[in-house]
Amino acid sequence: MNASASSGPATDRRAVGRGGSASPKSIRFWLVLLVLASVIPPSLIAAFLIHLDYRHGQARLERDAMATTHALVAVVDRELAGSRAALIALASSPHLDAHDLAAFQSQASGVLKDVNVNNFVLIDAERRQRVNTLRPFGSALPIERNAALLAIFDTGRPAVTDLFVGPVAHRPLMAIGVPVQRAGSVAYVLAAGLWTDRLSRALLTQPLPEHWIAGVYDSAGVVVARSPLVEHFLGQPGPPSLVRRMAGAPDGWIDDTSALDGTEMRSYFARSSVSNWAVALGVPRAGMSAELQRSLLRLALGAGLMLVASIAGAWIIGGRIARSTRALCLPALALGRGEAVTVGALPLKELDEVGSALTTTSTLLQQALHDAHHDSLTGLANRTMFEQFLRQRIVDSKRAGGDIALLYIDLDGFKAVNDRHGHHVGDDLLREAARRLRANVRLSDIAARLGGDEFAVMLHGTGAEGAVTVAQNLVGQLSQPYGLGSGVQSISASVGIAVYPQDASSAEQLLHRADEAMYRAKAQGRRRYAASNAS
Repeated sequence: MNASASSGPATDRRAVGRGGSASPKSIRFWLVLLVLASVIPPSLIAAFLIHLDYRHGQARLERDAMATTHALVAVVDRELAGSRAALIALASSPHLDAHDLAAFQSQASGVLKDVNVNNFVLIDAERRQRVNTLRPFGSALPIERNAALLAIFDTGRPAVTDLFVGPVAHRPLMAIGVPVQRAGSVAYVLAAGLWTDRLSRALLTQPLPEHWIAGVYDSAGVVVARSPLVEHFLGQPGPPSLVRRMAGAPDGWIDDTSALDGTEMRSYFARSSVSNWAVALGVPRAGMSAELQRSLLRLALGAGLMLVASIAGAWIIGGRIARSTRALCLPALALGRGEAVTVGALPLKELDEVGSALTTTSTLLQQALHDAHHDSLTGLANRTMFEQFLRQRIVDSKRAGGDIALLYIDLDGFKAVNDRHGHHVGDDLLREAARRLRANVRLSDIAARLGGDEFAVMLHGTGAEGAVTVAQNLVGQLSQPYGLGSGVQSISASVGIAVYPQDASSAEQLLHRADEAMYRAKAQGRRRYAASNAS
């Protein structure tokens, strides 16, 4: 088609199209261009947003890694603080006032069983070790040469040493020392030795992602503990770049390589204000960028497939594709996932009607989801929702420990009120009973109406004794007179108690045990509660 044909009047274009060699562009051509214009810019924007999200994710990862590093520092500080507290308590021993060092060693040896240290050492002002719980009292002991411990005689302040080889233990360790003040001066230095494997075990107890490496460094940058492979690095200096960086800042990060296999790492570090030691957390750089690469690859594949499919669809079905229809795709997908959807005004009437229908459908679905899990009369959770929460809490309790108490509640005398005054009065009474239930349990507890005049309360983290206290309170509250529009009505409540895991091992068993206990309470008369026979 030449330029003059394409730019002439419509009648000329139709004539040329019927009898000439040129013809106007078809709707398929323009729709392909529309498809290209619709797919490529959003794909570029999506790539930019993915990259932006990746950068935000990197920032979150760095914040999380730094927070984890500070948490590891807190773990190390707790280990050291516990040992220092034991030293301070032991330094007040009356045996030291009486200079009865044999009795003091006996006392210190007994304390070892209850504290997280390996030995105690008592050093006098002449640098002699007078007591070392690794040796019997009276054994020949070396002159103390650790400068950090000896400096306590001058400073009068507790100190934490760097890693050194103990002259008696003959193995790498670190020590914490405190002054023993007598008559206004430092009479002794009392020190506790800790094997480095204690700190390594403390690191291993922390949940770290795979391939992350945690290390503890003393003030000289020597590896004191590491997770994993501490045996390969104990006593070795840390990477020089990391040691220099840690010496110049209280916390931060640095890019370096693993000394084991040359893996590129980003190391986050934080220094303890208690011991001047530092903890470093190494994160492989490859894992930090892999997600971006995967996202971009998925985007490229998705964009390519969408482009091919869109062009084929435009070629086959012609004018049925309009760009405005894409404005409905994301809300429709969100609706399929059960999310709340609100579609704004669309330029085409028919599409605007579809958007309005999606919004209405979303509202109805959200209401249906709420109604499916809540009692329509009282607004409490219904049996389905209650049992789901109960099962999940039992799963959590199996993993993390803790009791779960279940109270099964029946309203005594409700049927008589309902029969005498009608269902509207009975409904008002049930709503008020539900309000009292909500007002007398914690926000972390769950109250539900199981059906009729039966209710249940799940008390998370509450044992049998606490459940009895709550049951007594609920019996009292639910048995108070009900001032309703029809007059004052009087009923009472019977409560059955069952506790997981003492009474049952599953949600169904726990409900059954509590139900049985409730019937035993009713058999005893009104305003009673009873615990499960399994308790």
